[in-house]
Amino acid sequence: MIADAPIDDEGWVDLCSDAVFRPVFGSDDSKPCLKGLLNPILREAGELETVDLTYKNPFQFKEVKEARESIMDIFVEDSAGKRYNVEMQTHDHRGFTKRSILYPMRAFVEQYANGSDYDDIKPVLGVDLVRFPIFSKKPNVWFEFWRPTGVRTGDVLPLWGLIRVRVPFPGETPEGIEDEELRNWLMVLGNYSRMSKAERDYYETITPGFKEARKKLNAYTSEERRLLQLAAVEREMTRKAIAADARDEGRDEGRDEAYGSVIRNMLRMGGFTLDKIAEIVGIPVAQVEDLANKTSLA
Repeated sequence: MIADAPIDDEGWVDLCSDAVFRPVFGSDDSKPCLKGLLNPILREAGELETVDLTYKNPFQFKEVKEARESIMDIFVEDSAGKRYNVEMQTHDHRGFTKRSILYPMRAFVEQYANGSDYDDIKPVLGVDLVRFPIFSKKPNVWFEFWRPTGVRTGDVLPLWGLIRVRVPFPGETPEGIEDEELRNWLMVLGNYSRMSKAERDYYETITPGFKEARKKLNAYTSEERRLLQLAAVEREMTRKAIAADARDEGRDEGRDEAYGSVIRNMLRMGGFTLDKIAEIVGIPVAQVEDLANKTSLA
């Protein structure tokens, strides 16, 4: 049971925030953290664990003018060539399920588009960590794994799949998760800011990869923590603005206006490079530069 601990030097952070999740789990020095989180998810799904991970470019560039570019939170490949798109999502916005299906499928198809022979195309697995019910009418479902299966035979086509894991809200306990390490990770992800130091110390001893993640979090200076908190707020503002603008006919213009507003505010705060803004906001650096130029603040 997580106590209502007072905010301490570690209680500043929400691990489910994009502004924190990506830097902690998505950089080259994050392998122990990501493996520690990913392997129990794979075990729960009955999949083989990863031995080693290589970080791949998360940007999916459009191949035709009419297509849309996209960026994954984390995109990695294991030593067997299997690829994983790992996403953290705190809001069940319209179209998220379709996006969850699209990203790994697009990563699968792009292997052929990039020159791979059919025999060299590797499986791709989407892994969604979500802070909302997986099924609106079944709030107690914490884990689901989808694979294409034959209607008549039930045979599984093991080239693509989607795993969705629900992260608990503060104070919740994940039920029905068999893998103990996965339960521990979900408790950490959902309750980190509310844990006492003693509780964090305890989970560090029983949760592979959490020690390394905690070390990365504690390496942030007080100013970097302030900027990350502000970035998380800006990210939330962007989500709301884009959701509203997506309902209007001027969809692309509204989206650019929302991004431009966030970029302008982050540049005014100081301390953010264009590369860091691109990582936090979730768009290519070239797009950040273009929008920054439009605001006359580049």
